[in-house]
Amino acid sequence: CPCVDYHLAGAKKVQQALASPGAVERFLSAPDAAAVRACFAGLYALDELDKPAPPAALAGSGLGSGSTLREVVEANPQGFVMKPQREGGGNNTYGDDIPPKLKSLPPGEEDAYILMQRILPPVHASRTLVRGEKGESFNVVSELGIFTSVFTDADGAEIVNVAAGHLLRTKPESADEGGVAAGFAVLDSPLLY
Repeated sequence: CPCVDYHLAGAKKVQQALASPGAVERFLSAPDAAAVRACFAGLYALDELDKPAPPAALAGSGLGSGSTLREVVEANPQGFVMKPQREGGGNNTYGDDIPPKLKSLPPGEEDAYILMQRILPPVHASRTLVRGEKGESFNVVSELGIFTSVFTDADGAEIVNVAAGHLLRTKPESADEGGVAAGFAVLDSPLLY
């Protein structure tokens, strides 16, 4: 069973804390930290909504520096996902549904959510096979997850750190949610060429 540290690493608030300035740099060299940061999507606490938006959040909004994060979300809601502090599909809020959701939150409930910049993967044509029936060709997006195994001794010295497999989920381009078990996506196989 993984230790509590690894369980917490998957929590949205912990991911947000690790994305804050200086956090990754505590664990990695400056060049390695910069390479890791280049892969991060913006993660914002809802109590940051009325503060100036970070430069990365301004991209695509048409707004200038000095705009608040709330103004950016209202100008470009399609660029964000509002995620609750829990796992499993069907709980996220996307795009145009975000501004009314923000307005409807009771005071004090803001800490239960984070706002994340939406990741827009490349679109490609695909044909799916579901329950043995060949489907029509349509546009899809895919998400690749890489699994690793890490074992350490009681002092934290690394014994094993290896890639242990992958999971590729593919869903229709128009689908927001991506859960396989919930029926939003299918398991897929990568084609490397």
